[in-house]
Amino acid sequence: MNLNKLGIFIILTLPLIAFNPFFWPPSWTQAIALKLIILVLFCILLYQILFKHKKFNFPHIKNNPIIWGFLLFFAVFFLASAFSIDPYLSFWGSPERGEGFINFLFYGLFSLLALLSIKENEWKKVWTFILGVGAIISSLSILSFYGFVPSLFSYLDPRQGATLGNPIPFGIYLAMLLFITISLFLSETNKKKKGFYVIVFIVFLFSLFLTGSRGAYVGFLAGVFYFLIAYPKQITPHSQKIIMGLRISALIVFLTVVSTVLYATYTPKAIPLISENRIAKIILPRLSLTFLAEEERFKTWGTVI
Repeated sequence: MNLNKLGIFIILTLPLIAFNPFFWPPSWTQAIALKLIILVLFCILLYQILFKHKKFNFPHIKNNPIIWGFLLFFAVFFLASAFSIDPYLSFWGSPERGEGFINFLFYGLFSLLALLSIKENEWKKVWTFILGVGAIISSLSILSFYGFVPSLFSYLDPRQGATLGNPIPFGIYLAMLLFITISLFLSETNKKKKGFYVIVFIVFLFSLFLTGSRGAYVGFLAGVFYFLIAYPKQITPHSQKIIMGLRISALIVFLTVVSTVLYATYTPKAIPLISENRIAKIILPRLSLTFLAEEERFKTWGTVI
């Protein structure tokens, strides 16, 4: 394994090893570590190109709509940061959130570095490694929720942030891993590996509920419907019936969940099994319409609108 690949795998383990007290504030220090590693890797990459005359397969930009879409997105992000009310915060972010255009730019550079360093036949191993790291983090969050691991990983108890330190980025992280898991499951033919993906999917989904992140919930539901509608494009007539059945089932599950949340929110004593459940106590208050109406962020948006 060359140094570039080694650095990429180290970056992929950051969500696991970057926790309090070694990394604090979590998002801020993880972003700093990411930028330092990427700078070192790009120096190695330039050395290989200039002095070792190593050749890389650069993607064709001219007719690649995905790359043009990313470039356009970065351009819009840059202009929005430059003309924002607080350009310093927009460019450099804050210790609490670790956001900002500079950090986002390094995420893009990391993607480019991975694209240049990892061969096409190696990507499945990379995705499996990412799922393995995510499974360990999710397992820690579950153990923390049930009291088997110290509250070191859950400073916003009972909402779980695991080693990422915050339930919101942890929820986003899980939402992305869920769809990677589904894709690998559908493309896999080995039954044992399929079983592994099923177990990992269940662990990720359960951990997602423990985050109490509304944005992650909405993103996951939107992704489910998009996934069922857009994937796969070329399927057999038999598979079409299965996909249609999954779409209908997803719609029924979605309506059932929404109805249950609304009913349990406004009549919590009617369903003691739900209202007294520890997981429900995380989810239901976060999805309460009363809570949404009283939250300061939503009041601000209403004023702006």
